[in-house]
Amino acid sequence: MNIIDVLEQEGVTMVDKGEYWQGKCPLHGDSNPSLVVYKTGNRFNCFGCGGRGDAIDLIRQLKGISFTDAVAYLKLDHSVSKAFIPYPKLIDMIAQEENQGVKVKEEYKELLTAMGWLKEG
Repeated sequence: MNIIDVLEQEGVTMVDKGEYWQGKCPLHGDSNPSLVVYKTGNRFNCFGCGGRGDAIDLIRQLKGISFTDAVAYLKLDHSVSKAFIPYPKLIDMIAQEENQGVKVKEEYKELLTAMGWLKEG
């Protein structure tokens, strides 16, 4: 699943503008479309509020949740494929959250292990 699908499932209408997609940013009260997703990447950038990133970053910012919660949300609610989330980013973010004292929920670790994203142990 790509970020356009995630944005549209979150209620954002994206318009094809040729080299990029454009829509109203869901992260702030956007009256004019200021959010873009270039077709050469799978990342968003909002020129209104400065929000940017991939689908995980979008869900984190939109829902105000942690990285692991955003991964679970995308996996469960958007049927995101394993190939969609870069493996090194996933492991780095889990380690960073644990180092900051954020308890990564065991069920997310189990889910990630079952999906082959996280090694047991």
